[in-house]
Amino acid sequence: MHGCVLGSSAWRASGLNPDEYVARLRNVLTSNPHIAAFQLHTEQRGESFLYVHGKVEFLHGGTLDFKEF
Repeated sequence: MHGCVLGSSAWRASGLNPDEYVARLRNVLTSNPHIAAFQLHTEQRGESFLYVHGKVEFLHGGTLDFKEF
């Protein structure tokens, strides 16, 4: 699964519970051959709000900071 779209309520739209969604996101980041390293942080705030943020470091030296609410 390449090309993960991060956006408002993406985990709710996925039909997965928060733990499954984060596991799938980790799998996408881990299995992508262009990613050298990543940091992923999550906070569940109540039953209907998941905050995901982190940093992706690519093999070519670029980085991507991301936030998803």
